[in-house]
Amino acid sequence: MGDSQRTVQRTLGKPSFTGRDVDVFKDRGIFAYYDLDSRVRWLRLAHSGSGVKFTGKVYGIAIGDSVQQCSAMWGPPAAHTNTRYEWHLDKPLLG
Repeated sequence: MGDSQRTVQRTLGKPSFTGRDVDVFKDRGIFAYYDLDSRVRWLRLAHSGSGVKFTGKVYGIAIGDSVQQCSAMWGPPAAHTNTRYEWHLDKPLLG
């Protein structure tokens, strides 16, 4: 978190959609949301259905890992509902 929009685009390539506060990398299933200073505020990772399957890890966690695995790595979630869990990590993601 905290990487610039330019760093994200340089690392992930040209987004399929870009706006003032979001870049969508549809083939990768990555949505990067930015704050008013164009720094990553949060990420959404989703199954893309087609295209490149992301097989890496983000801060030690891979897509498909359990909530328990995330909590063991990152601590308890900052917020959650029945279907969504949210952790706040204060360190650069890509840099």
